[in-house]
Amino acid sequence: MNAVAQSIPENEAEEALHIRLLDMAQKASECREERVAKSLTRIPPTLAGLVNTIAGVLLLLIFVYPFHHWLAGGACFLVVAFVLFLANFVMTDTDNPLKGVWNVSPEPFAELKV
Repeated sequence: MNAVAQSIPENEAEEALHIRLLDMAQKASECREERVAKSLTRIPPTLAGLVNTIAGVLLLLIFVYPFHHWLAGGACFLVVAFVLFLANFVMTDTDNPLKGVWNVSPEPFAELKV
């Protein structure tokens, strides 16, 4: 990008090419900035996979734990499954800061028509 920005066109054909290259460099820079901003505000897929794997293992360990009474085991399994479901729901919902159930919507402000 520095080479494109520092080059000096010698004729009109090079000037047109230079302008086009500068536009392409600007677009590439904007795409990079968008990717960086997205990576700073979104959960990386590997981290989401790790969290889901840990949740699955925890649920499996509760399932195979030798409870002395089947009712206590079933109740613990259901409670842990429900808590992990809600935690996963909140994690995936808040992953996108602009969409989701738990995020603030601009709709009430749009109704004010100020």
